[in-house]
Amino acid sequence: SVRAIAMLLGMSLVAVACGGGGPEQTQLERDLETDLVSRLAPVSVSTTKCIDDPSMARGSIFTCEALVADSFYEVQVEIIDEQGRFEYERRHAVINVIDAETNLGSDASLDLGRQVQADCGDQDYLVVSVLNVFQCQLTLDTADGVGATRNIEVKVLNADQDVDWSLMPG
Repeated sequence: SVRAIAMLLGMSLVAVACGGGGPEQTQLERDLETDLVSRLAPVSVSTTKCIDDPSMARGSIFTCEALVADSFYEVQVEIIDEQGRFEYERRHAVINVIDAETNLGSDASLDLGRQVQADCGDQDYLVVSVLNVFQCQLTLDTADGVGATRNIEVKVLNADQDVDWSLMPG
């Protein structure tokens, strides 16, 4: 059985001063990083970098990347006006593992009719591309008290951390 579990946000509008910028990071990159830090807190965000010399003309679209929770994270940026303001779409979700385990366990318990615990690993956060999957393990309480385990596949539906899950065969 597959269910959606809601968790976070999607698209942002940011104002940027055109031109200038330091030798290592442009104003757009600094503004984007500042917005990502605010949006993704408390997750660490660093090393935001866009393609070299992106066009700042209205309608220009390009990608930028950052390190989020020490993992690759990509956004698509669109310049929306002559002042260089931009909006961006996140191409990855940042999954809070403890929250995901709690939500998956609750959802699976309801669906399977018995107590279930989910384990998605030891990291605090998983950075997963939208429409990609990650694996977790369910431990199902049994009548004899010994937990049976089943693997589940969790598909990330969007950058807002909405996911679907399904039991793996076996």
